[in-house]
Amino acid sequence: MPKRLKFLFSSRMFSEFPATMFPIVLPLYILHLRGSLAISGVFFTLTMLPTLCLTPLIGVWVEQRSKRKVILAVLLSLAVIDLLLSGFILSFDPLSLLTIGIFAALISIAIKISEISSKVLFTELVNKIELQKYNGIQSVLDNVATFSAPIIGTVIYGFFGFQTVLIIGACCYLVAFFLMRQLKMSATPRLEAEVISVSTDRNNLSSDKDAVSSDKVRGSTTFIQQMKEGLIPIRENPQLLKLIIMSASLNFFVANCGEIINPGILIQKYHLSSSLFGFVEVAFMLGVIFSGLWISRKKGLDLMRHLARSLQMTTFLSIFIGIFSLVFEGKNQFIFLGIFLILQLLLGFSMILVNVPIMSYYQSQVPHDVQSRFFSLSSFLGSIAISLGVTVAGILAEHFGADVTLIFNNLCVLIIVIFVFRKGPIVEVKK
Repeated sequence: MPKRLKFLFSSRMFSEFPATMFPIVLPLYILHLRGSLAISGVFFTLTMLPTLCLTPLIGVWVEQRSKRKVILAVLLSLAVIDLLLSGFILSFDPLSLLTIGIFAALISIAIKISEISSKVLFTELVNKIELQKYNGIQSVLDNVATFSAPIIGTVIYGFFGFQTVLIIGACCYLVAFFLMRQLKMSATPRLEAEVISVSTDRNNLSSDKDAVSSDKVRGSTTFIQQMKEGLIPIRENPQLLKLIIMSASLNFFVANCGEIINPGILIQKYHLSSSLFGFVEVAFMLGVIFSGLWISRKKGLDLMRHLARSLQMTTFLSIFIGIFSLVFEGKNQFIFLGIFLILQLLLGFSMILVNVPIMSYYQSQVPHDVQSRFFSLSSFLGSIAISLGVTVAGILAEHFGADVTLIFNNLCVLIIVIFVFRKGPIVEVKK
């Protein structure tokens, strides 16, 4: 692995850990202050709203700057914000919800800026033919961080309090900052290829002079116009629209399992202890890690060509879990849990076979000069789809049961898969 990628992945792991830990621990702290789940939930949602609203604008802002410098500035800012919030809690405990909310909103916005910048920086450092391989490695490292953060974060919070969580988070951000500083940018084959083809990305007949003048025009356009430019790749490549529809469907119908479906099946229906619920995440993440390692070691694997089959496998597994929950009711709950964990491991494995090729396709097919805008718009749509999906799934699960909702949701995904891929697999568009 190139040294620059080692620094990027290491920095990302150290920054992902506190970024995942904070939104898990924050509601617990608010619950401790106010003693109300309703207040805790509403507070957390309100602190996320500014990030949701600003996400499309973040892409435009990031695109005009060095991604490495943006990440460095954000990591240092996050360390300072965590330390300031820790100091405020020490001096003015208990803090007002407004003060905590302002700090939480700033942290959420900074994390989103870092996330989008990191995605684009990754494409600058990786050759097109190696995107799938290194996306597999990145998915393993990201999931190790996001899996360990909630467990470690809640333990630290339980024993040492919210301040300690913030101080540890600040230390992680500082380590990530110094690792990112070691990443030295220079011309890469990916960037050089895009410089050569810059005049043909949008119009095969345009000249280098036209491309330069278009950059000057872009500088004078409004934020709204620049945001719309992020949609140009979709108009030029209809295959991207198919993947966006597919991603939105997965976010709406499938991303609610952790919050609604799994607790509804295991805790409400089978009355398993909440202390055992953590094993579900362990099984799923093990599947993710195994899949990521397998992808990174498998040379010449064309996951995009088999994306429809991977999606069908994922939906069939989910439907089987729902049916299994229905027919196994009343039988030994621990046997059910053991089989459920095996199915979750398989589900985690298959999910990465879907996520990695989609992300690799975005990175290879979206022109580099609009990637920040494209990823910010994609993130914006994904956040809306997840929020609506969790709400709808909660209502359906309340009336029909979590297992029936799981079956229904995945039947919907299966129909969408058949519709999207009715004309064959998604292929790379030659530029």
